[in-house]
Amino acid sequence: MSNDQESIEAFPNDGGCWVVKWIDEFRLAHARTRSTSVVVMLQLLPYRSGADLVKLKPTDCPGLLGKKSGGEWPKFAFAKVLIGSLPLLTIGAVFQNRVKVGELPWLLRRLSFYPGELDDEEVEVGQLVAPPPDWPKEYPYRTLNPSEYVGLIDHKKSELGQVSFTKSRLAIKFRRSGRHKEIFIIPRTTVFKAFYAPHSEIAKVFAGAPWTTSLPGVICLSDLESGLRTESINENRQWNIILQTLVPHEFAHLLAVLMFDPYGRASAEAIYTRSLQDRNGVALAPWYASAKIPYRAIKEPLPFSFKCLPLRHRFYKDEEGQSCEIRKFLVTEISGSGWPTHYPLIGWEKANSGETSANSEAVEQPRPYQARPRSKDSNLDTKVDSEHDAHTASSVTTIRGGEWNWLEGMPPKIKLVKESSKRYQGKQVEVDEPSNVVSTGAQTSENATVSKGEAKTLTRVPNARFEQIMHVFDMLLEDQTITAATPRGPRRRGQGTDRNGHPCWRFIDEETRTRGLRPRAGWRLLERGGAGLREAIYRTALVVELEINGASHYWIEIECRARDTGYTSTLLSNVAGDNHDILEVAIDIIAEQSGRNLKVVLGAAFINDGILVHTYRHHYTDDRKKVGVDTVRKFLLRATSAGAQV
Repeated sequence: MSNDQESIEAFPNDGGCWVVKWIDEFRLAHARTRSTSVVVMLQLLPYRSGADLVKLKPTDCPGLLGKKSGGEWPKFAFAKVLIGSLPLLTIGAVFQNRVKVGELPWLLRRLSFYPGELDDEEVEVGQLVAPPPDWPKEYPYRTLNPSEYVGLIDHKKSELGQVSFTKSRLAIKFRRSGRHKEIFIIPRTTVFKAFYAPHSEIAKVFAGAPWTTSLPGVICLSDLESGLRTESINENRQWNIILQTLVPHEFAHLLAVLMFDPYGRASAEAIYTRSLQDRNGVALAPWYASAKIPYRAIKEPLPFSFKCLPLRHRFYKDEEGQSCEIRKFLVTEISGSGWPTHYPLIGWEKANSGETSANSEAVEQPRPYQARPRSKDSNLDTKVDSEHDAHTASSVTTIRGGEWNWLEGMPPKIKLVKESSKRYQGKQVEVDEPSNVVSTGAQTSENATVSKGEAKTLTRVPNARFEQIMHVFDMLLEDQTITAATPRGPRRRGQGTDRNGHPCWRFIDEETRTRGLRPRAGWRLLERGGAGLREAIYRTALVVELEINGASHYWIEIECRARDTGYTSTLLSNVAGDNHDILEVAIDIIAEQSGRNLKVVLGAAFINDGILVHTYRHHYTDDRKKVGVDTVRKFLLRATSAGAQV
């Protein structure tokens, strides 16, 4: 399993902490490849290690990302990566010596698109737009000004030549809150990554070719001997889709929408049309992302989960002379959505899946197709190459990117049943183990290639306990019981992951983390992931720093399996010194105790440090759907009052 420790070979290797500032500008045939590339802009941060990043708060982001009048320009670097690596890259991710070491602290916001509302409002980064009231007339106004997000509209020389993102496109989503106006700025590349590049194989079919001609790369359109085929049946009551061998079944729903839904298909086809307009007849000229969200709200509001970096806010006078505030947020990742209920049931199967039917016939011959090569998970030695294509016959290294959460349950899907099948008795040619250097690019049989890599987004349903406790904290922020609730991720590489759109801690043991070993069965795993634990998923902890009466306290919530009876939540108070040292110890102890008897064991471990340990057993509302806000409020007031007396 990925530990976020893969090396992106195109990135700087100079010891600095480089944050991904922007991703856009696609080109065909990068370097010695037949693959499409995309430019990644990086900005040097004033930090020496990933350990410094965990101390940051969202309020620190505007000062890091914008430019003050008369201030020094940040240092930028530019790299080209292959389009198939997009699932691994997010604006705000920080790399050091080519390896991801953390992220800028984001805010999680849930916004809904209402029936008839689309993400059609679009501007270019360098485009002048109508300013808000009372804006100084001598200054131009853009959606992203240099003071808010420096570097995009300024031409800079680099090893890649003249680099500018003035033509990058943005979608705009507004929300009003009293006299405040919130503006959510959504880069079109962010939309492209979420809906057209969640997996390397899907991303590559949108790499400069029409959707209608490239979709057979991910969707099988042939009538199979098994009796299955890709089709819309029973007057659109069911969409059946046969995926190509290298496409995971988790993306069947998305490809079905892009295949059968008129709006989804038109959105997919528009990507190539817009790229042609950008290139204006010049094949190797760059183009810029112009992807739209392919899902539509028809019967009910459609919620989306956005990870956002806060930008500089501005106060201004409205038409009535009242003071208002513009709050801007850059959406770095669309981390989840609901599923429109007007879509039908999705039936899926894989081409050449090897599944047998009830009427299976044995034949004395080798398979007429090559079986999917053995895959392996990426590890500490994995290097993601952007200079070479991937060899067709190599096995695959799987690299996991971020996490996609279905906010209201997963789309309804069924696995299709074959009418007939054959059992081939002939020998199958073995495929070599993949090398440590992998490419997410086009596949070829030429010599100048490396092993295949597949980058993928992990698709999951949100953890209910995490969802509920964060909702409670939002309520307590409103009544000012607490003044801040900030999820805190780990600083050790390979320990962090996303869950419910928040940075969380994996209960990974130290040996596995540092050596990149395969997971071991036990309490630390939430899901075993089938034979060999190849798709295993670690149990996580959500750590939230709560600020109460000027003091910081740390709430630790343990992720539960469906059959778990539940674990108590832990609150650590009076934490002095390096809080991450304390949190690392606490996470290790929780894993060793399998989440049990925490008040006694953690209390004994921290008794000499003066740290107070309190535990909370969840109390729910009468309908058992939500954690009771009043019980958490009383618990926090009692626990923090005890801490104040120490």
